[in-house]
Amino acid sequence: MTLRYLTEPEVIMLNGLLIKKFSPMEPIGIMEPGALNMCVEQPKQIVFERELYPTLHDKAGILYKNLVIKHCFANANKRTALASLGLFLKYNGSQLMASNQDAEDFTVSIALNSDMELATISNWINKNSATHL
Repeated sequence: MTLRYLTEPEVIMLNGLLIKKFSPMEPIGIMEPGALNMCVEQPKQIVFERELYPTLHDKAGILYKNLVIKHCFANANKRTALASLGLFLKYNGSQLMASNQDAEDFTVSIALNSDMELATISNWINKNSATHL
């Protein structure tokens, strides 16, 4: 199965939509364009002809973690990370099933523990998502 990755414009659009809907007084803007590029490109990385992030949940996890901790945007970084995770999973035949509160709590825990292991994040995504056939 060929995976569908998020693009920078899609993540930027999500950030703008989230701010307009939930916190319209906050400024919209990209603070770290290089970090944003890294966030969307890292899940695709291949080293010595092997995928660095071989599973859907690993790819989703590194995207999610990086968007939380890299602060690419002026505002709504955590919201954008969570929405990007959901969209990436949806594009690839899966769906995040965690409650809003559980997803919010886990996102905040990543922000507070930026050294959280990718395996922990991937495992959480695996346990809290369902594949659509």
